[in-house]
Amino acid sequence: MNMMTRLSAAVLLLTLALASSGLAQPWDRPRFHDIKVERKTLEPPAQVRDAQGQLREYREAFVVRLAGTLPPPRDMALEIFIGDWRVPEYRGDAEGITFRIYEPELLGRLKGKELSYRLGPEPLRAIGLKLP
Repeated sequence: MNMMTRLSAAVLLLTLALASSGLAQPWDRPRFHDIKVERKTLEPPAQVRDAQGQLREYREAFVVRLAGTLPPPRDMALEIFIGDWRVPEYRGDAEGITFRIYEPELLGRLKGKELSYRLGPEPLRAIGLKLP
């Protein structure tokens, strides 16, 4: 092999190794630019387990919309945090992430806290937004 072929092969192998390593590349990170919280009436009511594991029925929820872009789907979980509280469930789409907070007391404790995320095994990263 000549030098150019070896160099091309090395670059290709390095690219494949990084892509399969599971570590997110900078262009594969979520980017969020806005957050809104809206109180909604739920019809039909939602059946959800509370922090103690008890099944409860909620007729209202605070819907949190985190606007931005998400990386393409991959084998690493994206976890969202408000302060040290992990968002247990969310829905992602082309314009960001939506999740619900059912307890007004929890919303009160989380107001003003920093949002962060973790992608797979990586450390927490600040989003640069606070819960209003």
